[in-house]
Amino acid sequence: MDVKGIARGKDFQGYSLWYSDAQTHDFQLIGGESSSPVSESGFLGRWYTRELEGEYLLKLVVTSKDGGSVEDSVRVLIANQLPFVLIDDCLLYTSDAADELD
Repeated sequence: MDVKGIARGKDFQGYSLWYSDAQTHDFQLIGGESSSPVSESGFLGRWYTRELEGEYLLKLVVTSKDGGSVEDSVRVLIANQLPFVLIDDCLLYTSDAADELD
């Protein structure tokens, strides 16, 4: 999934994207850190979500040259599971049961 947004600021040094399960808040880096500002809503990175399922937090952290940082996060619901059909209450007839129906 392409992540788009803005990453800029006074004395901009870089930005990074992180994700975490919505429950654990154990954040993992997506890709690497970037030192190029994104001034208008543009491409920030690619998040490979194929193996993920459920609710996650996506966090953008922008750092400045003086060591400060600003972050913002958003909740994301990932639904990679293909739809399926569950057939319940199947009736199976044996040859004896079919004879009884005649």
